Amino acid sequence: QEWFFKLDMNVSNHWNQSNYFVIQSDDELQILNTIHQIYNNHPMLRGKVVKNKENYKIVISDKEDFKIQEIIQKFSDRLTLEEQWLEFQSSLNIYKAPTSRIAYYVEDGK
Repeated sequence: QEWFFKLDMNVSNHWNQSNYFVIQSDDELQILNTIHQIYNNHPMLRGKVVKNKENYKIVISDKEDFKIQEIIQKFSDRLTLEEQWLEFQSSLNIYKAPTSRIAYYVEDGK
């Protein structure tokens, strides 16, 4: 990470990672609970980078202060998600947070 930040790139957020998963389940509540657990157990997903004069520091939000409802976004269908994907991806910011987000839709009730 130190190497990455020393590059001092103008578009460092370009390197955020997106993933697309297809989950076959008819229990949306269980899926949302699983997402909450992932964020609770992986602190970096709640992190952001703070730059001071000479170095960078990773700051992790407390579980209680982390606004998971701002991270998860449900879309009405696949087409809507795909139409808004670029804007969704562009909202990630390693300095201001969030550094990750979850987009999903429910297809045919599963």
